[in-house]
Amino acid sequence: MVESYYYKDGQKQQQRWQFIKEISKDTKKIELPNHIFKAFNILEIDNTFLEMKFPNKSRVELSFEKTDEEIYFESKTSHEII
Repeated sequence: MVESYYYKDGQKQQQRWQFIKEISKDTKKIELPNHIFKAFNILEIDNTFLEMKFPNKSRVELSFEKTDEEIYFESKTSHEII
């Protein structure tokens, strides 16, 4: 589950979006859409902002293209695929 929040002056405010995707042992990557992290734009609805790769049971790789925004990541659970 990925949740995004509005931030003001570096402080987390209210929740903005929630994205839920099942991860199985065969999942190699998940692409998270632009609107989870940026303002909703219908012309960019299919664009990927963040790609999460799962090369093994204990590793998650994040890759994204950051422009002029501040992005905060917070992980609440460890990653382990059973």
